Amino acid sequence: MSECNGHGKGAGKRRIEITAIAKLPRGLPGVSQAVDSDKARSLRTKLEATRTALAAARNGAPARMTRGLIATLLGRLGGYQRALRHELARLEADERRELSALAAELLPGLVASDADFAAGMPRALEFIGSETEALAEDVGGGELPDGPRTMLVSAGLQTLASRVLFARGDFKTASMLANDARQNIAAAHEYAVKRAQARRAGDTARNGGRPPINPKFLVNGSKP
Repeated sequence: MSECNGHGKGAGKRRIEITAIAKLPRGLPGVSQAVDSDKARSLRTKLEATRTALAAARNGAPARMTRGLIATLLGRLGGYQRALRHELARLEADERRELSALAAELLPGLVASDADFAAGMPRALEFIGSETEALAEDVGGGELPDGPRTMLVSAGLQTLASRVLFARGDFKTASMLANDARQNIAAAHEYAVKRAQARRAGDTARNGGRPPINPKFLVNGSKP
């Protein structure tokens, strides 16, 4: 964002303007983290431990001594996999409900009884998910805080509402919503970059002035 002189009817007045897309700052690439919970993380840890134990059993003692253990581990592995799928499905359902509630709050007149908007909600969810992941990985250092994430949610809802209104011939409102969506995406980019840079600076300071160690070189989350 930047402060600049207005133009047109706002000529001579200072105003805040979103940075043009071509001038957005370069961010920090990183690996994005999926929608998660303590339960999902715990299940992933148990899955990995079970896979390790299963590999050890298969490569260890004679087959006659390990058949029962392997059967037990395979059963446990299947149970953890099912539990993880159910937990991820629950998280996704919660996210959909939260988004629908937010849509109803931001655009009450359009959402309350609008079949076209409701039918397009899955596309909006897909847009928000892909943009969130892309922004986190491309410029956010692998993370996207709530601030820029909320901007992307608004952009997704504005884009959907814009398309519905374009189809109905309300070109003025549709164009305003499309432009607002673009502004939110640009603002989310800039916000994500600044937060990623601040995290990097903080990590470097805590690491005695040295750049933080890439997590892939750590063993169990600790320095080797």
